[in-house]
Amino acid sequence: MPVSCLIADDHDILRYGIRRALGIDPEFKVVGEACDANELEQLTFEHHPDLVLCDIGMPGQPVWDTARRIRKEFPRIKFVFLTMYQDESYLAKALDMKAAGYVLKNTPPEVLVKGLRQCMKGNTFISPPMVYMVESLGASRPVNINPLSLITIRERETIKFLVEGHSVKEIAILMGISCKTVEAHKFNTMQKLNMHSKVEMVNFAIRNKLITCPCHQASLEPLEALEAAA
Repeated sequence: MPVSCLIADDHDILRYGIRRALGIDPEFKVVGEACDANELEQLTFEHHPDLVLCDIGMPGQPVWDTARRIRKEFPRIKFVFLTMYQDESYLAKALDMKAAGYVLKNTPPEVLVKGLRQCMKGNTFISPPMVYMVESLGASRPVNINPLSLITIRERETIKFLVEGHSVKEIAILMGISCKTVEAHKFNTMQKLNMHSKVEMVNFAIRNKLITCPCHQASLEPLEALEAAA
């Protein structure tokens, strides 16, 4: 049986986008849409969804209060909060409520769907750019995050070779692929992980143990060449 989902956001286009992303996956079924916190509460009591994707900035009564009331009545419902902001205080509130996820609205659809699958397995999905905030909020928080699960093995290899200082041509030879494919792996990885610079890619590789060398040993010239060629 598919996971029943309720989408709550005051922007029609965002609800549409999420509905489309979930609609093509047989694991999920959208059972309702709400445009404010009051409607969210009403539809939740009506449909009893498995998963609620909820904008934290909707009009009406505070979303946090609404979510607490719903969780009190239906503790099995998993909440995934949606936001435009990389805000540590909001993330802390979500974790305190034992939310299943905290997702930035610019997250690519395929990454969102993969993250929701993690949520339904009992993990907590946090958008990759905000993972570092979890550590600063305290290690006692029960968060299970694996950003590497969002990218393919070939994309991981591409990141590793890039930050180790290999040129695009060298990576193409090492991986047995074309230079254009190397560029495509790099582009897809940065989109999935919401990275915007070569420094973010290096930091990601170090945090996730894709490389073991100190950061100063990793040449950034191949990344600069890729960006210039894009």
